[in-house]
Amino acid sequence: MTLAVAGVDAAELEDPALRLSDEDLAWLDQLGRLEGSLVGSTEPRIWTRPLRDLDDPDASLGYDVIGFATDVLGVTLLPWQRWWLIHALELNQDGSLRFGRIVTLIARQNGKTFLITVLALYWLFIKGARLILGTAQKVETAKESWSNAYDLAAEQDVLASEFLHNQRGKPGRWEGSGSTEIRLTGGRRYRVSASTPGAARGLTVDLLIMDEIRQQKDDKAWAALSKTTGAVYDSLIVAISNAGEEDSVVLNRLRAAAISGKLSTIAIFEWSAPDGCALTDLAGWQAANPSMGYFRKIRDIALDLITDEPGTFRTECLCQRVTALDTLFDPPSWEACKDVRMTLDADRTRVVLCLDVAPDAAHATLVAAAKAPNGRIKLDVVKSWGLEQMPHLVNDVNELVSRIRPRKFGWFPGGPAAAFGSSMRRVRRHEEITDVAGACQGLVALVRGQQVEHGADPLLTRHILEARKYPMGDGYRYTRRAGHVDAAYAAAGAAHLAQSLRSGGMVVV
Repeated sequence: MTLAVAGVDAAELEDPALRLSDEDLAWLDQLGRLEGSLVGSTEPRIWTRPLRDLDDPDASLGYDVIGFATDVLGVTLLPWQRWWLIHALELNQDGSLRFGRIVTLIARQNGKTFLITVLALYWLFIKGARLILGTAQKVETAKESWSNAYDLAAEQDVLASEFLHNQRGKPGRWEGSGSTEIRLTGGRRYRVSASTPGAARGLTVDLLIMDEIRQQKDDKAWAALSKTTGAVYDSLIVAISNAGEEDSVVLNRLRAAAISGKLSTIAIFEWSAPDGCALTDLAGWQAANPSMGYFRKIRDIALDLITDEPGTFRTECLCQRVTALDTLFDPPSWEACKDVRMTLDADRTRVVLCLDVAPDAAHATLVAAAKAPNGRIKLDVVKSWGLEQMPHLVNDVNELVSRIRPRKFGWFPGGPAAAFGSSMRRVRRHEEITDVAGACQGLVALVRGQQVEHGADPLLTRHILEARKYPMGDGYRYTRRAGHVDAAYAAAGAAHLAQSLRSGGMVVV
């Protein structure tokens, strides 16, 4: 059933980006019934095991922080937040903190900002930290937890009484002259800044909070900021984020060091879905979203599934590392469509071809497609041309079309293949594909719904997984700026033609 929407033309409801299988749509419709009964996992999927029995309150500072949150701040922590505090703040036998660096990964909108707010306030008011530094790629992100901390403290008379008044007589809140701080009597401060090397200049830090550390693409900020805690006994660095990309160099290195288990003073606590799980795997949703069923609604995650690109959904909602956020095709979905035994032999009467050429005219690919009786679109690379073979492109295409006898031969006249336009228009049964966005978005939707079969051709796989979005009106096509994606275009065009075919018998040429 499709709901009526006033003022919308029916054709607009056929956006290929929103085409999910009937099974997916029915599944999403049923999710509402699980609201409140399906809760996220309190325990992370990946975590550093304790050296002590943490049921003993003397074995972790976390119990004291939880008591501070409840009795002083008047707030109730979620189960996963209490679990994190107990395990992350494990104590050695001498009462010192076991961990000096803590890596925490969790999907968005699960309460990590509130957690670090409570942690910072405890360090500031109870542990008496001289300086807490909160950083993020953008100072506005770091300022969110800082502002929450100020508001929480200001509501409690016992804490607000320790505020140091600024020049205008306002208690505690010092902003301007290049710094944003909460200041208390006795010289205690909670400062925030962007994650830059300059933010660490001249500072000695008790607690360093590095939010959204996945955004750090080089070592410069980390190299400077991490050294600020070296002169403080029992200092702590908390790096907290959702999953990153291949170029999230700082996060990826810290995560690898923590997972290795070679150092007992660095910990990892990661709420994430297992690598390669389906986008619709509810167990994966629970593993990455410990606040699900408390304030994180299943409905909201489902809406993200429908509207996000696969790479974005995996890193933001499943807390999985991806090659890049703007990847259009979901690698596990593409992998699930693989069938190394696939052929088009039984589909000869339905075969179509599509050719695409790279902008530098150094590469081209011809892809065949056919709509199988089960409704899936089969894709197969017929031939590809490198720079040295490009002079033979037109003759080769004519020969292949004569031999294969496709129902249609397609190409994109508005793309780089236009350089061969006069020759393409002489190819038998040629068809110009002008709905570029529809073809590109359509293939993305087909792969997401696993309505494609392919034989794991390495060229096609590489071009598919390297395809990125290029906005085009209300839709998008694949950008050609990052490298060759002609095989992806040819597959999109072939799938587009295969879906448009009416049933019929063998074409006699």
